[in-house]
Amino acid sequence: KNVAKKTTKKASKKKDEVIIRSMTENDIPYVHAIETASFNNAWDKESFIYSVNASHDYSIVAVKNDILCGFLIMRISLDTADIINVCVAKEFRQEKIGTRLLRDVLSYGAQAGVTTCLLEVRGSNAPAIGLYENEGFACAGIRKSYYSNPVEDALIMIKKLQIPPITTRN
Repeated sequence: KNVAKKTTKKASKKKDEVIIRSMTENDIPYVHAIETASFNNAWDKESFIYSVNASHDYSIVAVKNDILCGFLIMRISLDTADIINVCVAKEFRQEKIGTRLLRDVLSYGAQAGVTTCLLEVRGSNAPAIGLYENEGFACAGIRKSYYSNPVEDALIMIKKLQIPPITTRN
């Protein structure tokens, strides 16, 4: 089932170009459709509305050929960020969209003063674990029975970020 939907605004003029932009409330029906097609325990629309409007959340979407095809939400608290939700529509997986989303939030986090980024991932989700490892995350522990439907442990993955140096003019 194709759940990725065309967005109402033109996001790109170049064919096959992926645009990463801030999530808006208008994106939520499409984001929610991707989420419910991918996860047994999907967020409700109200949770997405909260994240879009929360000053401590950085919520972004990926758009390809005017189709919203993925999203990522990162929550920042002081110098720590948690990647709390990420998903790419099934028909757009293996196109490096997850990598683009992840790199964008890590860059944003570093610029915002984040020194540590963490996330939880199902132990059986090998593609996601591979993505996180490729981007420098390492397993820091396990949360027993963290997920339900089906019950499964979560790997806690962590990455230290480098805050970019402040440049001054002479």
